[in-house]
Amino acid sequence: MLLIVTPNYKGEVPVLAKTASALGWDIYNRGWRIPVHLLRSPGAVYGEQFFCEVIAEQMNWNLLSNPLDWLAKLPEEYVNRKITFTTLAEARKINEKKFIKPADDKCFPAQVYESGNDLPKHVVLDNTPTLVSDVVNFTSEYRCFIKDRKVTTACCYLYKHYGKEPEINNPANYYQNNDLVLEFMTKLLADERVECAPGSVIDVGRCKKDDEALKFVVLETNPVYASGTYGCEMVAVLDAINAACVPNK
Repeated sequence: MLLIVTPNYKGEVPVLAKTASALGWDIYNRGWRIPVHLLRSPGAVYGEQFFCEVIAEQMNWNLLSNPLDWLAKLPEEYVNRKITFTTLAEARKINEKKFIKPADDKCFPAQVYESGNDLPKHVVLDNTPTLVSDVVNFTSEYRCFIKDRKVTTACCYLYKHYGKEPEINNPANYYQNNDLVLEFMTKLLADERVECAPGSVIDVGRCKKDDEALKFVVLETNPVYASGTYGCEMVAVLDAINAACVPNK
């Protein structure tokens, strides 16, 4: 098996590469052009999304991920807020405060906008797929790597202690509420109404809406081959990435 990783060799990238190497994988990290003798090898790719797409085309791999409108199609019980899949042009017409993010890649900032008029102009195409949701205050956020509709590994990457600023990627918080997150995700992934790619990343958040008790909801989904790993277990991460990279027939 071959793992191709971005030449931007830092952060979790060398850790993932060393994990794969220990499992007997070959590693390639020398750039965007793959040598002829490696083409069509079985394996997987990890790095920035555009890098992964370029590599997959050379290797004749199909990169699997949840569709761009996946979040908007989830049953309301799993999101607890209104979410709309639209275009950037339509989102610009919104005249109230909303959380707005690109559905694909990071072509404009994902954040709360006072109105659609505050969205970037002239630098992003009007037909850019866009997700619009109600504003929700999340007290903690969790990353889950999925393989074949099961969570292979998960960790808390954002945690807000009462009265303090949120802590991001603090190892002391990695296992906060993990049992509760896994319970929520097991229910989600067992629901036949919910589609899920063989390998994917699903982020979960804990929030409070109006007078309701704190509850877990789905934040978003991301391509597993282009997602940060935080404190997730690397062998399980590699399994999920491998499930999302499928040779074309």
